[in-house]
Amino acid sequence: IRFYPNPVRDNLTISLNGVDEDLNYEVFNTIGQMVSKGSLVSNRTHTIGMAQYRSGIYFLKLSTGSFSITRKVIKK
Repeated sequence: IRFYPNPVRDNLTISLNGVDEDLNYEVFNTIGQMVSKGSLVSNRTHTIGMAQYRSGIYFLKLSTGSFSITRKVIKK
């Protein structure tokens, strides 16, 4: 799983090459409010629009039924 660019200005790209399960994503701000969510299909590249968010730090959580990871994303 790769995501770029970070810092992001408009669109965050998430590459799921080699991932065999579909994922759910959630984007949270620094006070824990969910600002976006959706699903991502395995073995594809996806784009999440972030242009509408204020500059700052966000957390991207990717999860399946068996695992989850959270990564920090900086919005310019």
